[in-house]
Amino acid sequence: MKLKYYLRGLGIGIILTTSIFMLSGYHKKLTNEEIKYLAKELGMVEASEKEDSLEQVLEEIKPTKEPEQEHIIDETAEQPLITPMPEPTEAPKPTDIPEEEKTITITIKEGMTSDIVSELLYETGLVDSAKKFNNYIIRVGKSKVIRTGDFTIHKGTSYDEIIKLITFNE
Repeated sequence: MKLKYYLRGLGIGIILTTSIFMLSGYHKKLTNEEIKYLAKELGMVEASEKEDSLEQVLEEIKPTKEPEQEHIIDETAEQPLITPMPEPTEAPKPTDIPEEEKTITITIKEGMTSDIVSELLYETGLVDSAKKFNNYIIRVGKSKVIRTGDFTIHKGTSYDEIIKLITFNE
C-alpha cells in the first residue's frame, strides 16, 4: 500500500478520537468540603484559623528580655536583607561564646515570601543554603503559612525545627 493511505488513515483516526473525547466532556465539580480538604493538604489555613493562631503565637513569643544581637530588615533595599551589628574588634574564641550569642533573632514582616525568608536565614547563618531551605519548605507544604514577627533561633537548628517555629501548625 501507499504511504498516503496510511497517513490518511492515521489523520482520520486522530480526528475521530479527539472528537469523541471532546464530546464526552468529563468535568467533575468539587464540593466545598473537597476544596477545603485539598487546601489543608497543601498547607493552607482558613482566615479565621490564621487570625486565632496569630494571636496565640504572638502571646507565646513575647520576648522576656531584649536580644543583644538584632537584625533589622529594610524592605526598600534589594540587598542586603539585613543590617548586621558592627563586628567586634577582637573575635571571641568559640568556647568563650556565651549561650545568648549562639542564638539569632530575625524579624519576618508581612508580605515576605518563603524565598525572602530563606535568604534572610542564610544571611544570618541559620541555614547552609537559601535555595535548599526554600525548596525544602515548599516540598513540605509550609511556604504559604509563614508567620510574621520576631523569632529567636539557635544556630545549628534543623530545617524541620526552624519550619515549626516560623510557620503556623495545623
